Amino acid sequence: EEEPPKPSTRLSSSDSIASVSAQRRSEPAKLSKLVRGDLDWITMKCLEKDRGRRYETANGLAMDIQRYLADEPVNAGPPSRLYRMQKFVRRNRSGVVAAGLFLLALMGGVIGTTIGLVQAERARQTALRRLDQIEKSNDILASIFTDLDPRETEKDGENLHVILGRRLEKSAQQLQGEAIGEPLMVGNLQAKLGKSLMHLGHPKLAVTVLINAVSTLASVLGVSHVDTERCRCVLALAYRDAGHPDKARPLLESTTSALEAALGTNHPETLVSRINLAESYRDAREFDRALPLFVATVDRLEKVLGADHKETLEAQVNLALTYKHSGQMNKALPMFERALKGFEAKLGNDHADTLIARHNYAGGLREAMQFDKAIALLEPTLKAQEAKVGKDHRETLVTRTSLAVAYWESEKADLAIPLFEQNLKAFEVKLGVDHPDTFIARNNVAMVYKQTGKFDLALGLFEANLKGIEAKFGADDFDALTAHAEIGRTLMGLGNLSLALQHLERALQGFVSKSGKEHASALAIMADITQLHLAARRFADAETISRELLAIREKKKPDVWANYVAHSLVGAALTGLNRFAEAEPLLVSGYEGMKRRQDRVTARNRNVEIPKAIDRIVKLYDAWDKPDDAAKWKKELEVIQATATKP
Repeated sequence: EEEPPKPSTRLSSSDSIASVSAQRRSEPAKLSKLVRGDLDWITMKCLEKDRGRRYETANGLAMDIQRYLADEPVNAGPPSRLYRMQKFVRRNRSGVVAAGLFLLALMGGVIGTTIGLVQAERARQTALRRLDQIEKSNDILASIFTDLDPRETEKDGENLHVILGRRLEKSAQQLQGEAIGEPLMVGNLQAKLGKSLMHLGHPKLAVTVLINAVSTLASVLGVSHVDTERCRCVLALAYRDAGHPDKARPLLESTTSALEAALGTNHPETLVSRINLAESYRDAREFDRALPLFVATVDRLEKVLGADHKETLEAQVNLALTYKHSGQMNKALPMFERALKGFEAKLGNDHADTLIARHNYAGGLREAMQFDKAIALLEPTLKAQEAKVGKDHRETLVTRTSLAVAYWESEKADLAIPLFEQNLKAFEVKLGVDHPDTFIARNNVAMVYKQTGKFDLALGLFEANLKGIEAKFGADDFDALTAHAEIGRTLMGLGNLSLALQHLERALQGFVSKSGKEHASALAIMADITQLHLAARRFADAETISRELLAIREKKKPDVWANYVAHSLVGAALTGLNRFAEAEPLLVSGYEGMKRRQDRVTARNRNVEIPKAIDRIVKLYDAWDKPDDAAKWKKELEVIQATATKP
């Protein structure tokens, strides 16, 4: 399909151009130029083979000629590039198709090759990056065990658990500083390191690592994913061990609910979470919430996992501890013994969990004042724990405290005091000066100093405890009020009665506000204030508070040792007021009641209170001018003092 030549082309190539130019009185070049352009396009539009591209009417042609004569733009014009291309394709259809297919194939090959190369490069970079991540994580983990020879560490005197804990701490710090890549892998590694740190006795560092683990897992898997909740549960336990029960409890409540929804109420992980939550209630002394949760969960564990499963046995120990702390020793001791036998049969006598169960059973025996049995269990337990997990591991420290208390309460002060002092230093280094366990350790040392007459040393420790507890937990915290009471008692020993009374009254006010006057701590402080008024010879004040104390004791538990101490205190106040006839029966009944019940209290307690009770009777008869009766009771006092166990 050929296009006709344009007029200017035919004219310039024509042999007759000279004659035509002459007829028009023009030169050939000028004539060709005149025709080229608009006249070419007008002519070519008229000759267009495509009907749709011609002038639609003769009038259209006339109008275009008119526009040319008026030097206006004409409608006719050169065909577009697209039009020329279409015309070319129509003329050369087969060739164009073949060339197009070849070009398409060539372009497809180039594009495919390019994409393949890009993908291959990306895969190579990803593989290299992944390999680098794996190498970094492997290097971090391998560093924990590099050159670690248990036999050599024993020769050097270092405990394997201590070394592992130190290396885990270093690895956790490296993990914090290394960008080792894929978030899920990082989160899982952080979770495992955090859990290991907690079990090796590094709760503070474990908290830091686990917070990052929870954040990482939540960003990858979602806040409510079961693996995120599992990690959050471990974080709660780390908070608890690090001395932040206020942060642990809300986490335990939320994770327990989440696990129940995700896994079911009888799933082992859910049941273990319920036990951890019950522990938090017990630690807060909310026994009405802790005990039902413990009892129900232990029953479920026995049915789901079996009576001899490790989780079931640990839950039994926790239930026994809750019975003990709530004063139900008749239920606590059998449960302790049952759990211990289960651990010994399941794991062996020297397993770490068996040692903990044995320590807890010994604590129950100590609470029941079976000190010889308790010491017989605690001494080998402490030795085994020091060898297995280290002298400064948290479980070792707790067992050492229990043994020290057992020594102290069985009048073996020379064995008890060094253990108390050793533990305080270890707790301060291990957990910090403001950790709750450190407060307890400091209080223990202060108590033995106070009771051995080292009042100045005791006062400094009690005051340090009060400052730390108030800063950490508030001025009305239970332990802060206890510290006020102990400061008051120590100041009494130093003879500073006015300041002592301020601390005792502050403690009493706090306990009454929190728990009422019938709370055991409030009643003990009322007895202290009575003795302070007696020492200050404020006998009327002593009578008022001691009678209130006796009324509460008689109503609450009339048959306990402390009730007869109250009898004796009222009698002493009445003696000071010269109301001898009223004082005599109270003083005598107080002494006799304590004597009959002396096996219910520690030797140290009876060695202090019974001589005081007899001395008050002697003073009564001296003041009443009854020398024979006074002499009789003086002999009784000599006998008691001669037979008393000396600390």
